[in-house]
Amino acid sequence: MHRESQSRQCVQVDEAVALWPQLVAMNMRLGSPAVTTGGGDWLGAFLSRVGCGPGATPPCRVDFLALHYYGACDAQSLYDFLNAWSRPYPGLPIWLTEFSCPKLSSAGTVAANLAFMRTALPGLGAAVPALERYAWFASRTYSNAGSETGYENCTLFNASGRGQAALTVLGRTYAAM
Repeated sequence: MHRESQSRQCVQVDEAVALWPQLVAMNMRLGSPAVTTGGGDWLGAFLSRVGCGPGATPPCRVDFLALHYYGACDAQSLYDFLNAWSRPYPGLPIWLTEFSCPKLSSAGTVAANLAFMRTALPGLGAAVPALERYAWFASRTYSNAGSETGYENCTLFNASGRGQAALTVLGRTYAAM
């Protein structure tokens, strides 16, 4: 569950570091814990504690950085945020596992999300060479009032059903890009 609006951290650094060896033992490609725009101190502390401090490269046992972006909804701010992570961690690809303009962090209208998507996506790969994967947030509907409000204007799907008929204007635009 996305906890952007909560004032507490979901997992403390010490707990994440203690659990990390269990994930490493799975011997699979392993991404960092995903943090949102304001989680840099947490992720930096975690990476240092697991031997992946600035300048470290694989096999430090973090194979890519997983990041979420909910900052200013303009392409350059997104690019700057991602590149700020790639500079101290050269060689670690970036997975942007969530990004959009929810009402929690911006104007968050459908129009703002559409404009952000249309300006940010076409140049994303060239602007952020370390980027390996990305995924828009949110992919689900928010028809249950009171449950994770704030994301209803950035969803890719409406509640109408499955397939192309379920895509919102954002979903159709994202699929076309």
